[in-house]
Amino acid sequence: MKKIIFLVSILALLSVRTTQAQGVRTPTDLGTLGGGTSSAQAINNAGQVVGYSRTTIGVQHAFIWTAASGMTDLGTLGGAESEAFGINASGQVVGWSDTAGGLAEAVLWTAATGMVEHGTLGGAERAADRLNNARHSVGRD
Repeated sequence: MKKIIFLVSILALLSVRTTQAQGVRTPTDLGTLGGGTSSAQAINNAGQVVGYSRTTIGVQHAFIWTAASGMTDLGTLGGAESEAFGINASGQVVGWSDTAGGLAEAVLWTAATGMVEHGTLGGAERAADRLNNARHSVGRD
């Protein structure tokens, strides 16, 4: 009986220390791209956040947010809307975008290239959902 109580006491002490070390977190308002709403979808260890926000004309655009520069519109592939779903440690972003022809395409965004088509397997509606640090992605096609 003493061994079990001793183990429980150690586990309780560890959880209190962990909680105290983490501190209190407060939410951060990321803002919008001028519209009424935005939604964060993913965050990396550098604190970069991606998602979508409504613009001043009410369409949704993918964004990347950093504490230093705030929210940046990632644009589209020529269509009306886009959304970002994943970001890796290098700040590369994946998601989807409408094209000028009205198709939804999987996209990859980097600071160097901007938004580009990320490839397809031939499906009608495509999106890249997550991206690892080796730039491998998963999604829908």
